[in-house]
Amino acid sequence: AWQRDLLDIVDKSESALVVAPTSSGKTFISFYTMKQILLENKSAKNLNETGTVVFVLPTNALVLQVSAEVYCRYGPVYGVITRAYKHNADNCRVLITTPNYFEEMLLSPTKQPWVKRIKYVIFDEVHCVADSQKGGHIWTRIISMINCPFLALSATVGNPEEFCEYLNTLQSKVHLVKF
Repeated sequence: AWQRDLLDIVDKSESALVVAPTSSGKTFISFYTMKQILLENKSAKNLNETGTVVFVLPTNALVLQVSAEVYCRYGPVYGVITRAYKHNADNCRVLITTPNYFEEMLLSPTKQPWVKRIKYVIFDEVHCVADSQKGGHIWTRIISMINCPFLALSATVGNPEEFCEYLNTLQSKVHLVKF
């Protein structure tokens, strides 16, 4: 039932904090979100009308893993930007990156046309917000900088209601979906 509620939230282009155990369907909703934006792009008349989904992950290893999964599902629609690797980041429909590089793109004056095309952001392992060792302050900044809905995914948020209230201070109307 929680997955059906979440599909509704994505279809309405709203934000959500999703707290569910590992292997319970958080990845499914991420791919559903990507698919929705890719379907919307099919009716676009030019590049400026297309949307982008950004998938933010805490490590380079996860970025590479997710990029392989996106490629297997949707083909060469993805881009990657990490410290060690950059591929098609400016022209992709699904950008997979780490918080540091996403923040750089959001702040870059030359990337603003691209930033305006962001339709959804997926923050995987969003509990990293609370961890200064994992750049929690960067996660907080980028959540407050984006001008689009987001999915914040985690299996380990300790107090989801309180965390959702916090996210609502950064962006308004964040739904809490728990399994």
